[in-house]
Amino acid sequence: MHMSFKALKANQLNQYVPFLKKEIEGKYLSSPILYAKDTFLFHISGKGYHTLVICLDGTSPRVYLSQDGLEGSSLDDRFLSVLKKECGNAYVTSVSQFEGDRVLKFDFLSLNSVFKEEKKSIYIELLPHHPNLILVDGDNRIIAAYRNSSLDDKRPIMRGLTYLPLEHPSFAMESLPFSIEEYQEACEKQEVALAQKRKMERFGYAFTYFKNREKMLKRKLSYLQNDEDEAKKHLNDGKKGEAIFICYSSLDNRQGYFEYEGLRVELDPAKSLAMNAEMYFKRAKKAKETLLQCGKFKKEAEKELADVIAILAQLEVSNEAGLELLSKDFRIPVSKSKKENEKISCSLNSETIPYFIEVNGTKFLFGKSAKQNAFLTFLYDTSKEHYWFHIASRSGSHVIIKKENPSEEEMRIAAEICLINSSECDGDVLYTKRKYVRKGSTLGEAILKEYKTIHLKNVSKTTADLLKKAKHVELR
Repeated sequence: MHMSFKALKANQLNQYVPFLKKEIEGKYLSSPILYAKDTFLFHISGKGYHTLVICLDGTSPRVYLSQDGLEGSSLDDRFLSVLKKECGNAYVTSVSQFEGDRVLKFDFLSLNSVFKEEKKSIYIELLPHHPNLILVDGDNRIIAAYRNSSLDDKRPIMRGLTYLPLEHPSFAMESLPFSIEEYQEACEKQEVALAQKRKMERFGYAFTYFKNREKMLKRKLSYLQNDEDEAKKHLNDGKKGEAIFICYSSLDNRQGYFEYEGLRVELDPAKSLAMNAEMYFKRAKKAKETLLQCGKFKKEAEKELADVIAILAQLEVSNEAGLELLSKDFRIPVSKSKKENEKISCSLNSETIPYFIEVNGTKFLFGKSAKQNAFLTFLYDTSKEHYWFHIASRSGSHVIIKKENPSEEEMRIAAEICLINSSECDGDVLYTKRKYVRKGSTLGEAILKEYKTIHLKNVSKTTADLLKKAKHVELR
């Protein structure tokens, strides 16, 4: 059976419950976070799956177990605060389908403020358009709900009220095909879209800011081009002024225009000939000044536009760690404060942009400073399968081979770059895949989940010569 993702029917949920019981009952749920709007994560203790994912999306609500596909700090939410307080370390005693409906019920024990064990439950309602997560006490009274409703509603959901089951016409439970493996796989495929949704919720204003900035700069360049084109029309006005003085004795300002050496010179009958000439001289002078100013402003605007386009390109491909680095270290806006926006510099200069060399079509990227290292590893190149290198036991360059499955020779070149940039000609170099590198607490610091070591007794002159010709990477 091939499963395109849809919300589970009651019969399919019934087939999924035994799997949840096996994986969750007798374990602790802890550290709840709001991963994205409508999506909660709970850490699962013990071996097996690490995360319980509860997605209350109105189109395709779902509950599933994940290994380690989703990670990140929590978004702020009032309901989340209640979850942390009431079930921060909940021992799950039972997982069941509630009344044969598309509702899961998790019964658990948790400690209250005086360390007394209390019974509580969570109802997870998985109906499209009306999904909800409701926390109740041992007497089935509502403690909190993700989506509340008022007393005027047919089914009020408010703190202190007794939880009422969903009301809808009775129906026979359909026998539908269901595969736990395919359902899990379909849910995991949705994690890419979920991560993108979280990215936009957390950093969407940065995208909006720079897209608006891009539009503004393009308009500015258009206006400057129009001014430049208009100024060019008046560059020869000085000759028209000179023509008036040359033909002064034969002219009448009331004649409207005259021609001199193929040049048509318009005359304003309301002005004297001298005033007409002065007008042309002023226009010519202003045209020259305008062209100089337009050239200067166009150059500045084009440079800023190139920077903005480069940043937008990076925002599109960056993962969350990279965006956090940008917002923290490169001052990308994450709020709508006008005051903050006025202070923003969107220029990514040479202090930030890493370097590269190319050998037989393979690019080797590296940083020469903490900023460049951080930009390279956590923002510019976030492909999980690329190999990452660093000299052992000391600070130094981050080096990445922009290629999957590099050859032994390419691995050696990357290691040589690490040594040369640290003024060494022999030593140990650590290497691992990019997916095993995490951002440390300080700028440019990297923490490795696992790694291997390569030892070099010398470095080649060819690599050293190539490094002297290294260029900054192109962001566009």
